Amino acid sequence: MTRYVSFRSDAIGGPVIAPLLLEGGAGGLARMSDQQVAAAVAGKNLLFAAHGFNVNLPTGVRQFEQLERQLGLPATATFFGVLWPGDFAIPVINYPFEAQDAVQCGRRLAALCNGRLGAAASFSFMSHSLGGRLVLEAVANLTRKAKAICLTAAAVDRDVLTRQYAAALRNSESVSVLSSVRDRVLQYAYPGGDFLSDIFGDGDSPFRSALGLRGPRPGAGPTVVDSRIPKALNCDHGDYMPQGPQWQNVAGYVSRCFQNVSQTWP
Repeated sequence: MTRYVSFRSDAIGGPVIAPLLLEGGAGGLARMSDQQVAAAVAGKNLLFAAHGFNVNLPTGVRQFEQLERQLGLPATATFFGVLWPGDFAIPVINYPFEAQDAVQCGRRLAALCNGRLGAAASFSFMSHSLGGRLVLEAVANLTRKAKAICLTAAAVDRDVLTRQYAAALRNSESVSVLSSVRDRVLQYAYPGGDFLSDIFGDGDSPFRSALGLRGPRPGAGPTVVDSRIPKALNCDHGDYMPQGPQWQNVAGYVSRCFQNVSQTWP
């Protein structure tokens, strides 16, 4: 049974809503009671994993069930998959607006951590694709330092850790970045999509390549771990998450990125 923070009102698309704490899996989700939340959170190292763009509710649930099993968390940890409405009934055309949904969900996730989940021992975060913006926004707004961040295939600019989200870098003890130059989505689609997002106010530059394509720019600092997937694996954008065509080839790299997170836990 996997636990989730959901900002979704609908299985596909829909507005961002106040966070719901759920548990279950592909067979169905149920709201967690206050007692269940307290037992899952108090004194635990919480790991939040945010999916990327164009992932509907059922797909997100299945991905996180498999990801939690792959990570093999210790008993001192609690995993939460973050379900957010970064999709639409007609795929892709909504991308220019989704950066703002990611920002809104990130701020609400931070408020949840600062308040209701405040009894946790620590907060750590993983993300895929546009979920990186959600995670960075959340960390930038935490009232205490995040233990660690692991960004895979991040659909944000290469320099966000020293510019737009420098606050998130300062507010975390370590950041691991996993990237691939074979990522065709970030190589070919991201520049145009990012340009359109900038028109609607996502706050970065339309002229810089993606963090998940070429890794962070030099100078991000000693707390940033820059990890690259070898070209020979031909790791594409969807391969970082379970059900991706080459997930079995990439899973070990994702797990090692995560180990940089788990090693920081008290």
